[in-house]
Amino acid sequence: MIIIEFLFTVAFILLGIITSISDVREGRIYNKTLLGFVLSGIVLCVIYYGYFARDLFWLFMINFGIIAFISLILFYTHSFAGGDCKLTLVMALLYPANEYLVYGKSDVTLYFALCLAILYGYFYLLYFSIYSLVKGRTRLTREYVKGYLENFLKSFLSASGYICLINLLFVILGLYGIYANQWIIRIVCMAFAWLVGKGSKLKKWQIVVGIYVIDIVIGLLLGFIPFSFNLENYILVIFLLLCQMAIRTSLYQEVKICDLKKGMILSSISSMLMQNSRVRGLPPISSEDLRSRLTEEQVESIGRWASSRNISAVTVVRKIPFAIFIFVGFLSYFIIWGIVK
Repeated sequence: MIIIEFLFTVAFILLGIITSISDVREGRIYNKTLLGFVLSGIVLCVIYYGYFARDLFWLFMINFGIIAFISLILFYTHSFAGGDCKLTLVMALLYPANEYLVYGKSDVTLYFALCLAILYGYFYLLYFSIYSLVKGRTRLTREYVKGYLENFLKSFLSASGYICLINLLFVILGLYGIYANQWIIRIVCMAFAWLVGKGSKLKKWQIVVGIYVIDIVIGLLLGFIPFSFNLENYILVIFLLLCQMAIRTSLYQEVKICDLKKGMILSSISSMLMQNSRVRGLPPISSEDLRSRLTEEQVESIGRWASSRNISAVTVVRKIPFAIFIFVGFLSYFIIWGIVK
């Protein structure tokens, strides 16, 4: 059993190193690499859960299922590329259930590894953005700050209503003896706030007002105010606002037309400049997420459009090699388990 767990660990570390290198150097995670480790992982899983750790099989399935669910959400909201999602699933497959971290009384914690990966990615962007601001490569303009504040306040007010409703639903579950880990509640709230920030439909005033009315009615029925007046929460929100404001200044980079490639994502401003052109095959206005990745035909059309306008470069969304953060997230989870076991 120890030998199988050692092979699992070696496999996921080797996978992390290989995919991190290919993602940094070439911007890709190759399916053939993932397939090789999937086949190896299936063989190890059959031996491990079929003979040595049968009692851990359902624990493995629950943790793997949660990781799969989160990965699908990230994929269908166009936040993770397909390669990142598949890498996360293969990492979860190769992580042995006997090495799951126990938090409180629960060992359904493998999703912590993915949370760490996202956190590391955020810190990377924050560091890069602050470095760029200090070096003068980017700057915060008054117009940018004003526009960002207006958008933030709208998102914050909308998300607060939804988060209150989520907290009330968990309170109602508690009245029936169903309790959830506090971290699960926080993650659900943060995930929903993130979804509200991405989707304009959830911020329509008719829907938001309706949510607040429901919050107040349920709060009155339960006998308490569902809104938080904790100063620490608002200080944290303001801090996150400043961090996000800095990060967004470094999300873009200029690319020469001759270096523009399939899979890159145009900034919304660059794509808007192309909308009145008669050149066929140009991309629509960019949403600046994975839905707006350029095709080969669109790259060729942009080349023709740029030639007719004497434009030598366009602005694209900066590519973040996320494979390394996924790997470091799982590796950190493993190291923490090794320390506290």
